[in-house]
Amino acid sequence: MGVDLKYYNIELIDITDILADTVLPDWIDYMHEFSVDPAKKTHKLKIFYHFFIKTVCDLLLDANISTKKVLFLNLRQERIPNTILRNRAAAAGYSDSEFYLLVKGLITKLERNFPLKFNISSYSYNKFLKLIDSGDGHAVYHINLMRIKLDTIGKNKYQYNLVDKFIKKYELTWLDENYFNGFKTKLLSIL
Repeated sequence: MGVDLKYYNIELIDITDILADTVLPDWIDYMHEFSVDPAKKTHKLKIFYHFFIKTVCDLLLDANISTKKVLFLNLRQERIPNTILRNRAAAAGYSDSEFYLLVKGLITKLERNFPLKFNISSYSYNKFLKLIDSGDGHAVYHINLMRIKLDTIGKNKYQYNLVDKFIKKYELTWLDENYFNGFKTKLLSIL
């Protein structure tokens, strides 16, 4: 699934391709199938949140629990590096910078409300792995930043009532009690 950085007790999971190949096509298909009015930004946002969060949750539910997970995303504000991702964002009616702000905003909310950590990088996943393998100082710096982020998550600090509020606010009805309890258990075992 991802790259296990055993020395650091981190598993790096690339979600760039998942975003391009799963989340965006599902989102676009849904909006076309149900004729979602493009002018209704709030409705489009809720639908995007639904597909993105569901995909991330399913990914983490399928993950092993031996290491802490960091979700890696190759994204830049000025230009989305992944061509497929850029084209699909444009098909949904977003420029590169608008889509970056949409995803960045969602990630900020997820990190605040869920015990999840993301690493948004200007490097591609493969280039980042090559930098790690070569012992590059820049890669080590980013891994240390990831470790610091992960250390801010703790079983005692985390409150699931924030998740409940987030679910209600964005109408994420698929996160029913059974699914959510399984997700909470999995995340607590990863922490």
